[in-house]
Amino acid sequence: MQGQQETLSRVEAPEAAERFQKWRRWQALGEQPAGLDDWTATHLDVLCRLEAEAPAAVAGRTLLHMDLRADNILLTSEGARFFDWPWSVGAAWVDLLLVAPSVEMQGGPAAPEVFGATAAGVKAPPEAVAAALASFTGMLTYSSLQQPPPPGLPTPRASRPHRRLHR
Repeated sequence: MQGQQETLSRVEAPEAAERFQKWRRWQALGEQPAGLDDWTATHLDVLCRLEAEAPAAVAGRTLLHMDLRADNILLTSEGARFFDWPWSVGAAWVDLLLVAPSVEMQGGPAAPEVFGATAAGVKAPPEAVAAALASFTGMLTYSSLQQPPPPGLPTPRASRPHRRLHR
């Protein structure tokens, strides 16, 4: 685990690796590249390689939420409450990596600043973070380009997250 702090879960939950294995979408996008920007199309082979490494990269025993974003968190006077919890166990830094873009989109600090503000983020192996991030962005990009809007929620797909990756 290369020195990262793990909080061992007492709850039996699926491994985050299973979710990251299902998120492997860059290959599918390569087969139907319509809508990919030039940078993404040029680097598709690297993105496919990275996302293939993601399941092993996120291994760990920390209980994770796996879907943290503003609409799944309620801040109260007693602290934060989390909802819509599809839990998994994995590396201690995974939830932080997955929520950081949401924090930035909601007007908070930039995603790299959020990720680097905790011991788990600082100690996370850069190659593991790159693999997990490639997998996560592949899933988001695939959803925005290939999936219809959820019923009653037409705007999530319209945000096209892959356009913001290359500032």
